[in-house]
Amino acid sequence: MKVAIYLRVSTTNQATKGNTNKEGFSIPAQREACRNKAESINATLIKEYADRGEPKVRTKNNRGN
Repeated sequence: MKVAIYLRVSTTNQATKGNTNKEGFSIPAQREACRNKAESINATLIKEYADRGEPKVRTKNNRGN
């Protein structure tokens, strides 16, 4: 079986942490978990996608006011 993994965080802070933090799993922690899972099911990792989180800009229109 061939697999791809998608790694995503919401903030740049999460993207750079090496472990878990109060906000969730970092990119490196997600990568390790996904690779371990792929190995455990004898899958071949063929592609990795990473969304490293970009700061959101709040405007008057998207604040819910």
